[in-house]
Amino acid sequence: MLAHIRRHQKWLFVVIAGLTIISFVYFLDPTTGRRGGGRSILSRRAGDFGSINGRTLSEEEFSQMKREARLRFFISYGRWPEEDDTSRQMFDADRQTLEWIFLVEKANELDIQVSEDAVTDWIANAFRDRTSGAFRVEAYQNFLQQQLRQHGYSEADLLRFVRHQVAVQHLSLLAGLSGGLVTPREAEALYRQENEQLSTEIVLFSASNYLAGVTVTPDALSQYYSKNMAQYRLPDRVQVSYVKFDATNFLAEVDQTLAQQTNLTQLLDRQYQQRGPDSFKDAEGKALPRDAAIQKLKEEVRMGQAMNSANKKAFEFLEKLYDVHQKQPNGTNHLEKLAAEAGLQPAVTEPFSREGPKGLKVPELFTQVALALTPEQPIPSEPLPGPDAVYVIALTKRFPSEVEPF
Repeated sequence: MLAHIRRHQKWLFVVIAGLTIISFVYFLDPTTGRRGGGRSILSRRAGDFGSINGRTLSEEEFSQMKREARLRFFISYGRWPEEDDTSRQMFDADRQTLEWIFLVEKANELDIQVSEDAVTDWIANAFRDRTSGAFRVEAYQNFLQQQLRQHGYSEADLLRFVRHQVAVQHLSLLAGLSGGLVTPREAEALYRQENEQLSTEIVLFSASNYLAGVTVTPDALSQYYSKNMAQYRLPDRVQVSYVKFDATNFLAEVDQTLAQQTNLTQLLDRQYQQRGPDSFKDAEGKALPRDAAIQKLKEEVRMGQAMNSANKKAFEFLEKLYDVHQKQPNGTNHLEKLAAEAGLQPAVTEPFSREGPKGLKVPELFTQVALALTPEQPIPSEPLPGPDAVYVIALTKRFPSEVEPF
């Protein structure tokens, strides 16, 4: 194996990061499958090891993928999940195993082939000297002896994981192609669910037509308020501080990465063929020429990869935030201070409830996580993705429900 590595001098750019592929991976709950209803690609019932794409997962396969998820965490963060409190909070073994199974299954479904050369190059790149570029045999051997074998892993386990990791890296590239990983049947079912129309008849009685006959006195207003106080109750609200990692800040880095992707043209062409020319329209609804469609696909890839890079940086910042919080768990909001030290721009939301924070273009998940924060647990376990940015948040203050004064 080592001699084979030394014979190869070409490098494969690999992002070693335990990231959710934001553009197509929904949150997978171990008991409910994919959020939003419908048939999930992966499901799990109590007492068994789940199923994916209609086939049952064996105990052996689930156990193996769980070990790979654990190894993936170590390679991403340089420490094992059980090594400290921060790692234990960040590593949800059940959920991350399901996520890893999903990603590997998708790579297999798309028939992403990983050659022996690609596996070899991954290892060579991971253990190369940063100055000379030469493969460091001693570092690789020490890694096998001092890390893997002491934690129950063999070299064969590492090679199997690397094969999956390289496949998922290619999958990450494809994931930037919006809709590229959705089958026609899945797309049709989702479209029907969200766009099915109903026909009905209504008769409208506008209240404004009767305003002229209403006289509002202070006494009547006070009585109305007293009888309808429940309508003026403010719900529980939270205020959070946050750091926003914009995807556009990573486009230059992504362009350099894509320039090293020797098979990018083939991947784009494959997606173009799979989706079909009619999937790419101009502003007037006409099919785009092939070259324009390929360029559009490439832009989608750029943004998908930029979101991945933003997520990686957000994870790094969140890890530092956890470390500070563990050392000083006194309820102090450390996010703003840590952001300033890192040259980042923190911000604070207005108090908000389930309607979400004003002025922020964020999904419902952002609001759900923020409302669940407490003074004892003021930091979520993961960054929160938005449409074009990734957020790290921390609780600033909770506002309990109260009735607005008259």
